[in-house]
Amino acid sequence: MQVCRERREGRCVGELEQVRDGFVVLVNFAASSRGDTFGIHLEGPGGKLIDGGSFAVNGGAGYAWSTFRGGLAAGEWVAVATRNGTEIARTTFTAG
Repeated sequence: MQVCRERREGRCVGELEQVRDGFVVLVNFAASSRGDTFGIHLEGPGGKLIDGGSFAVNGGAGYAWSTFRGGLAAGEWVAVATRNGTEIARTTFTAG
């Protein structure tokens, strides 16, 4: 799972540890099944921010991403990815 300046397909372009403006949270996965649902949300000083996210699957492997416009409260944030409501990945980054 990565926090990026942008994404191209399932690749992170410009991985970030600190964000100020818009950014993308990207998670790659090795296997999925028809009907799986993926979600990505942020938890931090500004509370919990939920984005429905988007995903692409090819033969069971694929990636999910969410684009956030920035404007986060300063401090440490955690990006959390879920699959069918169960956490599958998390990463920490700083806003401000």
